Amino acid sequence: MLKTHFSFNYLGVVLIGSLLLVTAGCEPGGKEQTKTGDDSEQVRPVVIAVNYPLANVAHQLAGEWIDLQYPVPENVDPAYWRPNDAQVTAMQQANLLLLNGAGHEPWREQVVLSPLNQAITSRGFHDQWIQVEDAVTHQHGPEGKHSHSGIASTTWLDPILFREQIHVITQTLIKLLPDSREENLKREKELDAELDQLDQQWKAATKKLGDRPLIASHPVYQYLAKRYGWKVDSLHWEPEQKLSKKEWGQFDKLREKNQATLMIWEAEPLAETKAELDKRGIKIVVIKPLSNGPPEENVLGEMKGNAERFEAALSK
Repeated sequence: MLKTHFSFNYLGVVLIGSLLLVTAGCEPGGKEQTKTGDDSEQVRPVVIAVNYPLANVAHQLAGEWIDLQYPVPENVDPAYWRPNDAQVTAMQQANLLLLNGAGHEPWREQVVLSPLNQAITSRGFHDQWIQVEDAVTHQHGPEGKHSHSGIASTTWLDPILFREQIHVITQTLIKLLPDSREENLKREKELDAELDQLDQQWKAATKKLGDRPLIASHPVYQYLAKRYGWKVDSLHWEPEQKLSKKEWGQFDKLREKNQATLMIWEAEPLAETKAELDKRGIKIVVIKPLSNGPPEENVLGEMKGNAERFEAALSK
């Protein structure tokens, strides 16, 4: 349905965009730039990110030199967000479009975008993408019904893979901002050092975990689990969800084969859920998937918080 809606409009946009190349004074590729408003008429490249961690990294690497745009509403998971016509037009005209890849932007198959301004930051490790099988269709939030089938998209939770994504962002920004090359590389090196520290935190926590299994409330931790060798069974429970007797029965059946004493949640669950888990001898720990948030926030700080909470829960 979406493909039919987009096809005529976007082909028209591409034709119009081609004409604008001749008349609008844009950079090669039809990319507009934003003036800073000072006397020097300096312009800032327009960078659009449709993934929160990528937007945050772009802000940290070059926030003062770019016009960074993040069009996803704060209450929507970007993996289930769909751009409207105006937003797609803006993506076509941007100097740089930062994409996660790994199934994070399925709408790309249904719109016309230029390959010249895209940076699919996970493409370099596409052989490490994780295929999700036996997904369950469910609903949470304003995104409507969906499933986690296809490719797992939360690559950024793995600090080693996220480092590769940051490197792609750095290199594309250097092409846009050659005069800022040294500063971009310096900032990338600082982020790499933080990711090294994060990797060590996860390794220390995993050592405490040993070979004990885990249960996750949602199937979003695949890359983190693969990196550190966790044994995880995932449910499709939401923190705000009131669970039925049937769901608790299914949970108890799962525990016949998975004797986990720690359950990972995306956010704090309801008090009654925690009470039921406590009866079963299960503690909870919040590991935020960091799917959305303000680009100005420190996403690496949030990642460190995840590792610290996990290690603290294992120390109790």
